[in-house]
Amino acid sequence: MILIPCNLISQLVIVYRPLAVKWSDRYTFMNR
Repeated sequence: MILIPCNLISQLVIVYRPLAVKWSDRYTFMNR
């Protein structure tokens, strides 16, 4: 198994959460 540091996971969450919000807003805008 490959152990992933919690710091890396937290950084990925911080980086990808705004991207997910942007894409969700974009999809909702397109679906309207």
